[in-house]
Amino acid sequence: MVTELAPKGENGIKTINITGVPTLNTYTFIQLRNDVHLTTIQQKILNIINRIKI
Repeated sequence: MVTELAPKGENGIKTINITGVPTLNTYTFIQLRNDVHLTTIQQKILNIINRIKI
C-alpha cells in the first residue's frame, strides 16, 4: 500500500479510492551510508523516490 504520493505512471501501481475512512498521514525517512554500494534495484527505487514532487 502506498499513498497518493506514489509516482504517477509507474508500471504495476494501481489506484483505488477508499472512502469512509480517516485520512492516513505517513512519513518516510531514508538514510544511506556513504560507503555502501547500492544494488541495481536499490538504485532504481531511489531514482523513483527522488522523482516524487511534494
